[in-house]
Amino acid sequence: MVLEIDGNLIRRWTDIQTHVEAGPAGPRRFVLLHHGELVALEVTPQEVTIQGPGGQPRTTRQVGIVSAGRYDSAKETLKLGLAAATARGVRETARICLESATILAHVIMGDVPLSESLGGPISIVTVAAQSAAVSVFSYLRVMALISVSLGLINLLPVPLLDGGHIMFLFFEMVRGRPVSMRFREISQQIGMIILFILMAFALANDVRINYFR
Repeated sequence: MVLEIDGNLIRRWTDIQTHVEAGPAGPRRFVLLHHGELVALEVTPQEVTIQGPGGQPRTTRQVGIVSAGRYDSAKETLKLGLAAATARGVRETARICLESATILAHVIMGDVPLSESLGGPISIVTVAAQSAAVSVFSYLRVMALISVSLGLINLLPVPLLDGGHIMFLFFEMVRGRPVSMRFREISQQIGMIILFILMAFALANDVRINYFR
């Protein structure tokens, strides 16, 4: 999965096309997520002539990659039994969880800027609409990615989230007694402030990315 091109975060397939076609000639620095690892490499786009609107030829740049969703309609239907389909679904879900957790870890560590990685309802609707235009499979896959990402965020040790409750239970296990009600109340107030700030930031980021970029 392509994460960056020349330092520009890639949020959707069209971003790749934009940066490859509109950028300068010469090598580009691609940052990829490959099997849970960040990989940086240089790719030199090739100039090709394609048929533009009205049948007129135009010159553009390509790097030899295409959207995975483009081949959905050309794939053969894979018929599996209940056991095989369940096992395949578990493996695919585990892979999505690993990739989502890796990306979240890089965001927390600062490798990926929060301003370019946090989106809200506008971004979700935009990505969902774009994936639905490709195929049903692409749409369901994007919905699965979003669900897993939200699930992982819900497990962060922030009060009011499930991860916060797990954190309190861990403290109780270590101390041998529950945390004080006062501590829990203050923690939940801090957690609420954090969540409100993240929600406001996500909405502002949505507007900036989708309407002012």
